[in-house]
Order: sequence, then structure tokens, then C-alpha cells
Amino acid sequence: MFQHGFVQMPGGVAVRLPADLAQLFVLRSLAATLAIRQDFDLDAVEDVKLAVDEMCSAVTIRAKAGELLICEFLARDGRVDVAVTTLSDVDEPISQDTFGWLVLTTLTDSVSSWTTPDPSGGFRIFAMLSVKRPGRHGEIGSPGGTV
Repeated sequence: MFQHGFVQMPGGVAVRLPADLAQLFVLRSLAATLAIRQDFDLDAVEDVKLAVDEMCSAVTIRAKAGELLICEFLARDGRVDVAVTTLSDVDEPISQDTFGWLVLTTLTDSVSSWTTPDPSGGFRIFAMLSVKRPGRHGEIGSPGGTV
């Protein structure tokens, strides 16, 4: 998915913006739009927005001053995948011992975070999440649906 610190999701949408918490509304809006296009119900759309906000916030607060946040979204087959990266001074992925991580693991089907040394100095922090569209009543695998 990432190559040399850049996102590589074929068919995805990549966004680069300043690593600034005030800019995250752009990512929340894009996440909501993609979830709607994948036919997520309104509650699930809000969950996707909250998960994207939490993950991107956690990465943004670790960014070096003046760095870009690179985020890519891929929506297909009833799912939304999101990957984010930035350059950091600390070798510290998103902590799994926080309320924020609990929120992420509750709202997503999968989430991960890691760091790697960056050739330009510092560390590159990465995070990824995936959310599948919840089944609807009557759909295969949903409550009341056919198995």
C-alpha cells in the first residue's frame, strides 16, 4: 500500500494536506462521501467518519512541524479502506493502550499502525483501517437474513 512513504492503492483517491488537525475535516468529508457511495447506512457513515478522524488525528499529532499528511482512500465491494502516513521525530506508532485505539478497534473491521526509519531522517508513521458495510436486514449474513 505504501511505497517510499507514498500511498499505493490502485484505484484509490490520494489526498496530501498539511499535518494540521484543523485540516482533518477534508478527510472526514471524503470518508463520508465514499461510505455513502458504498451504500453504508447513515449510522455506519458516521462511524467511518469518526474512525478516520481518530486515526488521522493520532498520526497528525506525531508529525514533524511543517510535514504533509498523506491519506489514501479506496472504496469498493461494500468496504472503505483508509491509509495515512507522515514523517515524525519519534519512533512511536499509535498506542494500543488508549481510549482512541479502543474507539478504532470498535468502529473498524481492522486497524493497524507502525513506524519505519525514514531515509531523510526521523521516522515514517503509518496507520491503516478497513470498514465493511454492515449487513442490512434480509441480506446474506445479516440478522434475519439468509445464511
